Amino acid sequence: MQQHIHPRFATAIGNNIAYWCEQAAAQSDSELRTLTSHHAEIVQAAQFGAALPPTHLLTLELVETCFNLIERGRLESLWLPILETIKNMHNERLADAHRHQLDYRLATLLRLQQRFNEAIALLDTLHGKPLTEQMQEQILVEISENWRLQGALSIAKEFALQALVQFEQIGNQRWQATVLNNLGILDTELQDFDAAASCLERALKLEQEADDATRIVRVLTNQGRLFQQLQQPWRAMSVYLDAQAYLEQTESIGDKLTVLINLATVYMDIGQFDRAVTTLKEAKSQLDLQRGLLFFAGLIDLNLGAATRAQGHYQVTLRYLQNSAEIWQQLRLPLHFGRTAINLGDTYADLQQFEHAVDRYRTAIATLRQLEPTPQAQEFIREAEQKLVKVSGAH
Repeated sequence: MQQHIHPRFATAIGNNIAYWCEQAAAQSDSELRTLTSHHAEIVQAAQFGAALPPTHLLTLELVETCFNLIERGRLESLWLPILETIKNMHNERLADAHRHQLDYRLATLLRLQQRFNEAIALLDTLHGKPLTEQMQEQILVEISENWRLQGALSIAKEFALQALVQFEQIGNQRWQATVLNNLGILDTELQDFDAAASCLERALKLEQEADDATRIVRVLTNQGRLFQQLQQPWRAMSVYLDAQAYLEQTESIGDKLTVLINLATVYMDIGQFDRAVTTLKEAKSQLDLQRGLLFFAGLIDLNLGAATRAQGHYQVTLRYLQNSAEIWQQLRLPLHFGRTAINLGDTYADLQQFEHAVDRYRTAIATLRQLEPTPQAQEFIREAEQKLVKVSGAH
């Protein structure tokens, strides 16, 4: 039996959602900071609004106006059910444009939850639909990011380059900067460092002109990673410290954690393991696993494992690395799992527990061979194979 919704109740919900739409209409970092303290109220309004026929469109508008808050705050675990409610209950009532926007935002939240296959499948349904030119290119960017995060770098770069050409043709500098930043990441992972530096410099210039602190931080973070790959830790540290200054203006928890984790890896690169552990524990203290931050928990434990191993605290290292491996299995991230398995093998070898070390190296090799043969995956395989031969001889 269909439950009757009193018109006054629906009107009250609609007025509440309209109020938050108005408050969220401006998307600068300063306004995001103000809205963060009211997030629970906004989510509650959206949860009611998503379920009611008179207010589901207004709720979709609220999602759109709040999307920077959702994405930068890594709040996808709270908002994904809201979008799924709209799709499940009201999809047939939506106009094509609203339905396409809903699917695009759903795909983005699925990617943030590391549900890549579901995200790509949803984006594939939008091919051939009557989309705006900008929406078509944004979908290319989203597909590219999904492939990159799965390690399929050549496919990801192909989609990113297609998007860049189109955004340059329509003169959209904001999205040009986004794609250039993504290409900087891809070229770094492909070890084309000159191309990476060029893309990131172009992206940083565009973001500085736009004066968006969070987006500047993301480019600086990727420049820091590039400097680390080039074995220039002091330049990387300088860039990360610059990024931290910008982060004081934002509420982007994912970016804050990323910078802290990367800064800790620089401390490890220069042998300052105590500072690395302190920095990682600071990041760990900011985790809220109910806000979709399990990925960062895995990264923090992986790096805490590396730092404590360097300090000789092997039993502590094993706990951190085992926690990290369990998270990668839960998130279905084989590249990260393979890397962590190698680190576990190293720790068991340090403890002269060679049977365990052999098992972990073999697990890493088998896992990594299932991936596209990217430079990073191949490097991890070679590392695991060499270490397997060494410990097999010792054993």
